[in-house]
Amino acid sequence: MIDIHNVMRELSSKRPIFHSEADFQHALAWEIHLKYPNCQIRLEYNPPFVNDRMYLDLWVSNNHYYTAIELKYITKKIHVDVDGEKFELKSHDALDLARYDFIKDITRLEKVVANQANLNGYALLLANESSLWRPAVKRNKIPNDIHFRIHEGRVLQGKLDWGPNTGEGTKKGRESALNILGTYRLEWNDFSDFDGERYGKFKFLLVRIESM
Repeated sequence: MIDIHNVMRELSSKRPIFHSEADFQHALAWEIHLKYPNCQIRLEYNPPFVNDRMYLDLWVSNNHYYTAIELKYITKKIHVDVDGEKFELKSHDALDLARYDFIKDITRLEKVVANQANLNGYALLLANESSLWRPAVKRNKIPNDIHFRIHEGRVLQGKLDWGPNTGEGTKKGRESALNILGTYRLEWNDFSDFDGERYGKFKFLLVRIESM
């Protein structure tokens, strides 16, 4: 069984920042290969036992045990130079959709894990956007995505849906409520730090999914 927490710690010392989600995906796959050289790793893998055309970001086979990984890379604008390599990241403004998509990854992995023995899953989110791990500021108006918040200490479980005042344009393509079978307490982990909370601190959220 692979230890993704340990893999991320090792990766942070080599690649503290990535150009894109695809860059992150490739680097993570390579780090897993280095730490577990006997593993077989596939990118964008469609498990044959799943009826839907569901492509997983990473599929790791290790001595008849399997790990499915879905990952996200959500960034705030930052321009930095790392050992002569320039990184110019843009901001992902639609954080409500990013939260929804991460939770949807969890529900997808629950379906995959339920279909085969000797299989676990990880939903992984790497970000330098502090509003993802901080609780929402108290306001008179409740945010439309309040059920999809993924801040530190949040417990995800049950049926999650958009608020009643959410515009159709906001949730286009993501209209469906999300049903979580398990219970997951969210814990963010430090990854790297370029300039503190302003925009340069990267953290990762890792949710492990086991068969029920």
